[in-house]
Amino acid sequence: MPSAQYDVQEVIVTARPVAGVRAEVPRGRVAQEFRRHLDQVYEAARAGAVHLEAQNIFMYGHWHADPAQLRTDVYYLLQRP
Repeated sequence: MPSAQYDVQEVIVTARPVAGVRAEVPRGRVAQEFRRHLDQVYEAARAGAVHLEAQNIFMYGHWHADPAQLRTDVYYLLQRP
């Protein structure tokens, strides 16, 4: 299979508020678990504590041979005050 070409650009943007829930999820369970944790963010939005944009962000940490060292952060962008 041929490799795909990607145009990678670095863009500097202003800081934005985000909402997230800290949770440790076993390797291979992110797809099954992330909604349960992010439902807490949705609950805060329904209560009016935060106002969500329509975008979430997954930030994948560096690869590590030790599964305990793997990290993925999931956030929701919040509307600016």
